[in-house]
Amino acid sequence: TPAGYHEEQTAWGWPDELASWTWPHYPNETMTVRVVTPGDEVLLLLNGAEIGRKRLGPEDRRIAVFKTPYRAGALTAVAFVQGQEIARKTLESVGAPVQLRLRAERSTIGGSVDDLAYVFVEVCDAHGRLVPDASVPVTFSSSKGLKLLAAGSANPYGIESFQDADTRTFHGTALAILQPSGLSGDATVSASSDGLESASLTVQFSPEV
Repeated sequence: TPAGYHEEQTAWGWPDELASWTWPHYPNETMTVRVVTPGDEVLLLLNGAEIGRKRLGPEDRRIAVFKTPYRAGALTAVAFVQGQEIARKTLESVGAPVQLRLRAERSTIGGSVDDLAYVFVEVCDAHGRLVPDASVPVTFSSSKGLKLLAAGSANPYGIESFQDADTRTFHGTALAILQPSGLSGDATVSASSDGLESASLTVQFSPEV
């Protein structure tokens, strides 16, 4: 939350948060870290050093809250139940956007026009890590055999047409929905953005799907 501001929440509200430990414009600024867990204790580590450890009671509603200055690296939360580790989650500081990556919900779909292919584009740094705050323009295209039906993101303020091949990523991702044309064989989906390495993906058609 910027200095001089506070976040208002109603009884039905939820904090506006991002699962990210990439805040290069806020060095050493105190951050609020919330860890949601079914465990009864949480340990928070920053670059291997202990930041804090908290036990959770019913009044905590399964949320452990920590305050820590931002330093780039790896932020790790470890959850315990009666002293036994049950889970851990790490958020890494990532670099600047360098490349796009495509990920299909299913690698194989039916070739019928009644089926759909959902393909996600992700903005990644030089090491292939998702850039969680990346907002970049993206253009989808597809080869013969696939028709682009819609493209968009989860941005609640996005006003672009969903039927346009151009969209903008939100929290580093966007989605294309494609329809098979009924032809046999495979088809290719591509995504491009100025200044970033493009990506392409092959969608396979199978009549048995």
